[in-house]
Amino acid sequence: MQIVRRAKASGSLRRAVRSEIRAKRATGGRPLQLIRTLIDPDWKALVIITALFISSIPVSWLLAREWPQALTLLTSPSLLTSVYVAMWQVEAGLAAVALPILLFIIELSKDRRQIAIHTHEVLIKETGIFFIILFALAGTARISCDISWFQRDSVFVLDLVSVFFLTLVLTIIAYYRAIQMLFSPSKLKSHAIRVAKEKMNASLDSSIEVRIASNHLARKLEALNVDAFRPLGYSKDKDQYITLKARTAGTVADIDMNLLEEFIHQLPWKVPHPFQLTQLALPLAPEVQERPRKGDVWFTVRYLQTLRPEEPEVILLRKDACVPELINQAALEKQLMKIVKVKPNDGN
Repeated sequence: MQIVRRAKASGSLRRAVRSEIRAKRATGGRPLQLIRTLIDPDWKALVIITALFISSIPVSWLLAREWPQALTLLTSPSLLTSVYVAMWQVEAGLAAVALPILLFIIELSKDRRQIAIHTHEVLIKETGIFFIILFALAGTARISCDISWFQRDSVFVLDLVSVFFLTLVLTIIAYYRAIQMLFSPSKLKSHAIRVAKEKMNASLDSSIEVRIASNHLARKLEALNVDAFRPLGYSKDKDQYITLKARTAGTVADIDMNLLEEFIHQLPWKVPHPFQLTQLALPLAPEVQERPRKGDVWFTVRYLQTLRPEEPEVILLRKDACVPELINQAALEKQLMKIVKVKPNDGN
């Protein structure tokens, strides 16, 4: 049995929850909060900087083609090359030496604590060192591409202002903020309080997200007549159920509720299901059930739940409610992994 994908809106539980949260928080722009989010040691910073780097290459090509001459001082190609290479070397030095030294200084403070948070955690957050290192590395790569492909005065000016000077300013600010906090306990404490509040808010946001997701999922399962959690006495009556398990241990990152509905519809119930009768062009009999009866199917996982290797059950089917001979457990579990998106945890 293969799930037939219909042309309908995405049934992603994660997307629905995030949309609801964004709608409730639509109170205007918060640029400062956005900036603080971008400087977190997170994959978002890598994605944004990579996107900026890729999108800047066509800009270099356009400048080199339409406006090649911008400076009268660098009329000699050899002089432009030497200045360009010198700028690239300084940029690479910032990325490879100056910023890692600051990171080493921050690491030395890891044994100190402020407001239940390690000092190095506060410094990494408040200096934006992770974002600056990524920016400097991307800047080094960009200057290398421009030297190789678009060596023109106008492109040099663009790199000088938007890459080199910006990296230099960000590095100076990061050093200044780190030294200021290390030598001022009061400033370090105030910044630690702010970081602690942000962590607390993030924890609350996660709890709210789980609660909203649970409500969405509960309504969907109720509409499908699918029970939640595990049946009472399951440990004693395991032989009465067909257990469909997750093939990967980790965190439940998303659940596609549309595919879940189709999955339930296509299970081989002993009593014909309307979906099956429709496929066969048969009329519905009055006594035919329109969905699984209560207790026939149990969906045991929740959004952001951690699936452990010893307890990977996702769906439990009562054997007396379906036709076990028509169930290919391996194929169903493969389909189930398209419905329940599991993100492997560290160490799995």
